[in-house]
Parts: sequence; structure tokens; C-alpha cells
Amino acid sequence: MAEGVSGDDRTHKRIGSGLRAGVVHYGEGAEPDPGHRSHRAGRLAAALNRAGCEVTRVVPSYRVWDGVQRPLDWSGRHGEEGRLVVVPTRTYTNTRGRDRFASLMDFNRGAAEALAADGSPPDLVMMGFPPPGLLRAIRRVAPDAAVIADIRDLWPDALVPGGTIGQVLDPAAKAGGWALARELLQADAVVALSATMLERAPAGAPIRRIIPIGFEPPDLALQSRWPSGDAPFTACFVGSMTQLFDFDAMLRGWLAFVSDRRNGGPNPRLVVIGDGEQRPLVDRLVGDEPTVELTGWVLGDQVAAHLHAADAGLAPTRTGQGTTLSNKVSEYLATGQWVINTLTPAVGHPLDQQGLGDCIDSTPEAWAAAFARAEDALPRLRAERAERLDEADRHYGSGPTETAWFDLIEEVLAARSGRVS
Repeated sequence: MAEGVSGDDRTHKRIGSGLRAGVVHYGEGAEPDPGHRSHRAGRLAAALNRAGCEVTRVVPSYRVWDGVQRPLDWSGRHGEEGRLVVVPTRTYTNTRGRDRFASLMDFNRGAAEALAADGSPPDLVMMGFPPPGLLRAIRRVAPDAAVIADIRDLWPDALVPGGTIGQVLDPAAKAGGWALARELLQADAVVALSATMLERAPAGAPIRRIIPIGFEPPDLALQSRWPSGDAPFTACFVGSMTQLFDFDAMLRGWLAFVSDRRNGGPNPRLVVIGDGEQRPLVDRLVGDEPTVELTGWVLGDQVAAHLHAADAGLAPTRTGQGTTLSNKVSEYLATGQWVINTLTPAVGHPLDQQGLGDCIDSTPEAWAAAFARAEDALPRLRAERAERLDEADRHYGSGPTETAWFDLIEEVLAARSGRVS
């Protein structure tokens, strides 16, 4: 495979030296985080920084995935993603509780204050959307800025539990969704990770685009860890154990697969990396099963090592929730893994057609059959891994995604300039 090249190096685009840009996101990591791995917002901030922009990268103090408060004295640090600002936000343990909403409001207020702190509001703001109210807060302090809202969640859908309680709360959730759509009218452009997410953008949005989440150029040094020969079939899950994932179906499927397999090779392995609110369920289902390893949280470089050492990456999204190629799926693709997923068909079936994965129903039986198919096809899956990685890079890598971002930013800046003049 060819050496990875970043998108702006390929296109030689420059937005403009000295342009003030704010990149605001609530849920992603920041450069000082232990084992930090850049995701969508961080990669875009780094690309703008390389293009000569004055980038301010705004994140909350509360790090949701491991429940840690970032030190506020991290603010002011400069790195590849620009100047970091850490906004004080309160801790919460319940993603559907009052403290979470209070934390989001803390972030909205603090992010707006950070962008206006030196009396020179940014020329461009890229913001992950929701939290609700964030776009309005930014508009108040930077009325002339070009603002691009990046829809990252089908919010507030994920906040509504299933069953009778969910039916009671559903009307309120729909009202919240409509309010968010109206707020998006204040953006100069609305971007989404998929067509389903872009449906949340109002029809009156001036510019609407789909830009996949993307991933960094592949790490060639770690490809020596790719399994080969008689190494056992290895599958892995990485990420937060939130209610978005159907661990019950996936793990019951794994246990059935292990119990029923007739393959004479070494016992397969399932490595589950991460932690979260569903960990008690995972512990209960796994028990002392010797083919399953639960690592808890590990640092970024260790995650990369696990990903390269596995044959298949697992995305067990609940039915109806897998509406985009998430960070998780992008990380699997970035290592050439075979992606077994329960994404919605509009998102998952293209992976099938591109030879990158297996989109299945979220049932134990479907998971067991998918594991068996992957193990039976293991020699072919391993032989085609480099080719699969090249295919993923052409569709979802940093080259096409950064080119799409820079094209959009140039268009938005030109349109905003015309309106202001």
C-alpha cells in the first residue's frame, strides 16, 4: 500500500493564512488526553492549522468516556490542532439525567465566551451539533462568522429509552428535534455524516452536504501486527458501552458461535475494549468464557495495537441507531479489518458492496452466522486485507474527506463575504 498522504497535501488547498477559525466539539478528545487519537474535529482542526489558520480548539473539561475532569490549565496549549481551550463543565454519570443537560449548557456558554475572549471573534466556526443552544450562543458572539454545523448525533433520539417510558417521552423528543432543526437555520452550511443525519437539517439551510467521518492515513508500521498463518480468528469491539449498542445480541451470538463451531483450528478470540453503563450486562453474559477478553479502557496506542491484531471489527448498533459510519467503524476501516455490523441498511450495505464488511440483523442468530462466515473465509480475508484497506482509504480516508471539507469551507466563506459586503 502507498504511504498515506493527508487531504490538504494532495489538493494543495489553502483557506488563507491568518484566518481565525474555531473548532468546537463536545465529545471528542484533545491533544493532552492520555493516548489521544484524533477524530473528525481534531483532524479538521489540524488541517486548518497546517493551512495557516489561527485555530482555537474548544473542548469541555468533563471527559465523558472515562469520567475524568481535564485540568483547566490545559487551556492555552498549542499543538497540531491549534490553541486549546478547556471549558469548565460539570460531571455527570447519567447520560439522560439533569446533570448532563446542565453540563451541555455550561459548554455552550463557555465555548461562546472562549471564541469572543480576545475581542476578535473568529471568521469561521466549525461546530459539532448538537448540543442544543450551541449555535445560538456562537451566533451571539460572532454574528459575522461563517458557521458550519456538523450533525454528529440523531439527538435527542438516543436519550429516549425503549418500552412504555420511551413512548411517553417520544413526543417531547420530537419537539426537541424540531427545535434543533430551527436552530440550524442560523448556520451558513449544515454537514452530516450520512443521508439519514442530513434529514435533520431544515430544507431552508443554505448549503447541505454529506461528508463521511474519515480516518487518518493508515499506520504502516503497525501492519506487521496483522494476524496470519495459524493465528486464531480474532474479533474486537472498541468504545463506550452505551445504550446505543446491543451487546446482548452480539455476545449471545458469540457464545453460540463458539459452542457450535466445527472448525478444527485454534479457539477464536473476542477482545472487548472499553467500559461504560452496560459493563454489568457484559460481565454477566461473558462470565468466565475463556474466548472473551475484557480489557477495560486502554490508551490510544494500545487500542491501535489491538485493532491491527484483530481480523474483524464489531459495530453492534441497536436497530435503527446505526445511521452513520462512526469513529468506531472508521477506526476498523483504517486498519483493514472486516467490519461486522448492524448498521442501518443504507449505511451498512455499501460496505458489503465495497467488500469491506458484513451488514447483518441485530439478533444472536445473525451474529453467530456472521462470526462463522468470517472464520470460514479467514484465509481470504487476511490475504485481501491490504487491498481492503486501499478501498476503504479511497472512499473514507483523510484524502477525500479533507478535500470535501476544504471545498465546502471555501464556498461558505465566499458566500458569507458576499452577504456581509
